[in-house]
Amino acid sequence: MLLRRGVRPGLLAWSMLACPALAAVTFAGAVPPPASIGAAAALIFAVGIAASAAYASLLKVTQLMHDLPFANGILVQLGSAGALAGPPIFAAVTGLRHWHLIAYLVIPAAIVSAAAMAAATLAHRCR
Repeated sequence: MLLRRGVRPGLLAWSMLACPALAAVTFAGAVPPPASIGAAAALIFAVGIAASAAYASLLKVTQLMHDLPFANGILVQLGSAGALAGPPIFAAVTGLRHWHLIAYLVIPAAIVSAAAMAAATLAHRCR
């Protein structure tokens, strides 16, 4: 809906940069449960917006239309790999008790993801 109103996918992708702060509030245990639940809801929303932006940007970062199914397949497979590997990695890092350590995974992942999306968009614009 936002894309139809002229919002660029790259702008929506910046929501992933809010994820580390929201994850810290959600899992640190330093805030009351209602605040933690609210942060968790906002985190789910931010991740959903970032994922939607990634799919929406495929048209802008593929050179040829016949590359679009290939790019879509790669994105789906990377998402599946993250869904498969993410929970055990989070559990290993946190020891199931130290959720504040999640920031050490979430922050670099958010930065790398935002940088990769920005690089792909800029590379496509330069062509």
